[in-house]
Amino acid sequence: MNPILNILFTPGSFGSTVQTIVQSFSCDYKDQSIPIELLISLILKDGSMHQIPKVGHPGTTKQIEDFCNNIIDPNIERFRITTWIHPFVLNGPDHGSEWLLTNLIQHRINDKFIFIHINDLEFAELNFLFFSFKNNWGERPVKKDILSRLQRLFGLCNVKWDYYNFTWDDLSYWQLRNYFSDGYLEQAQKLIDCKKFKNPDWLVITTEEILNSTVDTFKKVLDYSGGLIPNLEEKFYQFSNIWRDRQQYVINEYELIKKIVYSIQHDEYISWGKLNFVSEAIIQQKLNIRLTVDQFPSNSIDLKHAPRIS
Repeated sequence: MNPILNILFTPGSFGSTVQTIVQSFSCDYKDQSIPIELLISLILKDGSMHQIPKVGHPGTTKQIEDFCNNIIDPNIERFRITTWIHPFVLNGPDHGSEWLLTNLIQHRINDKFIFIHINDLEFAELNFLFFSFKNNWGERPVKKDILSRLQRLFGLCNVKWDYYNFTWDDLSYWQLRNYFSDGYLEQAQKLIDCKKFKNPDWLVITTEEILNSTVDTFKKVLDYSGGLIPNLEEKFYQFSNIWRDRQQYVINEYELIKKIVYSIQHDEYISWGKLNFVSEAIIQQKLNIRLTVDQFPSNSIDLKHAPRIS
């Protein structure tokens, strides 16, 4: 029986895609229920693989403790794969990445691990963008959806606001944007710091490698998990290239963020269409401004003169 393969990833760092690659093309972990002929159609328009359910996705302290004590969920036993989101899936000082990974290392010594991490701030910001686009935040997300995801996944409820008192129900769209601007750098650093937990015995890959060397990185994943099934090579290359193409719109948005910031810093004119909520927040942080309008400006002149917190 193959050892259990644990995929460790942060929200937005392509864990579902790596799981799909393993279950679709790996000699050791192929899931026969995934229809190879239909696999490309399962890549959603937003570039995600969320139509394929995660297998073995422990999210509570009890589930993790059971797994570390070899009490194996039938779903994990069947597929021999787990997927673990860190560092924000667990709350409290003793239940973050260090607690999770230390327990896995100590108790699952015969398992395999694929560890996806983030190199630097640029790819952490991209990570937030991928997460937001692929979880339906869009151009104008519903307020309660923003709140629940900010609190549950990124722990932003600890951000200190010194310019007004509020309750959650009182927050307007621009206040939520400022809330994210105020808190995301700290959370980005947590994403980057996760790499200190990587183990030399694991397969370690980065989101940068996944995006910039997609086929080679996915082949590393398959080499680690039993090799690519020979008669599926063509389908593998086709899937990998189409999947990468469908990520480009998020990268384009991030490039637009950099152009907007540059235009303000160098007093150049540029205009743009509607932006993602997270894009607006990143622009504010990079320019060290906090706007007080719901409608984010659509050109550099209006942005430069928009009402803001002094």
